[in-house]
Amino acid sequence: MKQWMINCVLFIICLIALGFSLMKITPFEIGEDAYVGVITTLLSLAVAFVIGYQIYNAVELKNDVKEQRRLLELTKKENDEYKNYLVKQKYQTQEGFDIISALMTYNSGGITSPINAFAQMHHALLSSIETDRTDYEWIFMNMRKFISEFSSRAFTQGSFTENGGEYYICDNNKRVQKLSEFIDSQLKPL
Repeated sequence: MKQWMINCVLFIICLIALGFSLMKITPFEIGEDAYVGVITTLLSLAVAFVIGYQIYNAVELKNDVKEQRRLLELTKKENDEYKNYLVKQKYQTQEGFDIISALMTYNSGGITSPINAFAQMHHALLSSIETDRTDYEWIFMNMRKFISEFSSRAFTQGSFTENGGEYYICDNNKRVQKLSEFIDSQLKPL
């Protein structure tokens, strides 16, 4: 039952009760006592209506707050879904760029191109792991192909150097570091 219907029924009942209280079996006369009684009754009715209206507003406000909270939770959930979607899109895009870069580097020729292509394909694999992809066979196939074409001369020329029995590599950021440290840094995510 709607709140306004309940209010109407209560108002009608109050009017009927007021009518019965004013009508007496004895002769009807308006005296001092009757005047105070009517004023008190009218003030009581006004207070009852004001209190009832406040209760009704409190219930409506509570329902509005519940609805706003539900909408806030729904908005947060959608926002999280969009963030996850954007992160996956970022990794998919990075994966595509790395694959294209690796294939271009490999096809450019040169003694260090298989090693550099392997490093770029490895970065593509790391980006691919963050996506929804479950089939990595194509990436592994290219990585095996690049490894099979490594030559020992590639580790002493170009981006690789040897100093005192230690091999050093110049990574994509032009930073020189030990080959063992570079390999460890690449294996951490795996």
